[in-house]
Amino acid sequence: MALHGFQESFLVFRPLFFNGSNYTYWKTRMRVFLISLDFNLWNIVENGFQLPFKPTNEWSDLEKRSFSLNAKAMNALFCALDKNEFNRISTCKTVFEIWRTLEITHEGTSRVKDSKVNILMHDFEVFRMAPSETIDDMFSCFSNVINSLKALGKCFSDFELISKILKSLPKRWDPKVTTIQEAKDLNNLSIEELIGSLMTYEMSLLEHFELDEHLNHLPKNRKDLELRTMKCHLSDDSSDEDNENFELQTLNFNKFIKQKSKIDNELKRRKRPKKKKACKEESSKEEAKWALTVFDNEVRNSPKLLLPYFEIT
Repeated sequence: MALHGFQESFLVFRPLFFNGSNYTYWKTRMRVFLISLDFNLWNIVENGFQLPFKPTNEWSDLEKRSFSLNAKAMNALFCALDKNEFNRISTCKTVFEIWRTLEITHEGTSRVKDSKVNILMHDFEVFRMAPSETIDDMFSCFSNVINSLKALGKCFSDFELISKILKSLPKRWDPKVTTIQEAKDLNNLSIEELIGSLMTYEMSLLEHFELDEHLNHLPKNRKDLELRTMKCHLSDDSSDEDNENFELQTLNFNKFIKQKSKIDNELKRRKRPKKKKACKEESSKEEAKWALTVFDNEVRNSPKLLLPYFEIT
């Protein structure tokens, strides 16, 4: 049972089943499978085998060997075809006839092949990388066109393929294309090296894009701070000592920001207006204090004012 997110692989000792669709893929896989059984077997598939016109007891060892390989290859193809495809080749006597019948059925005659090649060549010439595509997606689509042409007999050199890939890249890739053309010898450059270099540059572009998106959402003062911090980080990246200094500066800066934030909050709290109720209570206290002060002064100046109070009590 396949794990989640993965598909089961094909068994190496069983031919890939063909139901009439994606013949090019099946043909490539089947060719390798037949060669893995016996190289001489594939030679019979490709070049044919002439049945001897004499009794089997008169066959030579070489004829018996060839006949056995022919039967082995026919059995492999019979096991790899569904009922409809089997009906097409059921009357064939040799594996050579079976293989050619399938080719003509699914690839067509030479005239049909030429038409398919012309269509695919047009796709090759107008091929361009879409702005939203990644290098991996682009190369996958490019490989489909190249493999289809190769199956029909049209092949390209690595130089032609590399030149086409570089021409198909969008405008924003021009600096990288120029660098590759000036620093590399395209005649000695492999497809794998080119794709690896482009994927590395793509990761760099993605990092810059994510940074721009991050900075666009920050205030101007924070944006300038981030840029200065990144410049310091890039310039200090050459040695461990510089990295330690940068980390220390970052910690000190963070402490400064926290202290500044506390001070700003305290200033805002002090500047905040008092509530009306608190203002009224404070005013009442001030009035009472003033009244007591006035009364105390009058009593001191006129002691007789206290007599009526003592008489009442």
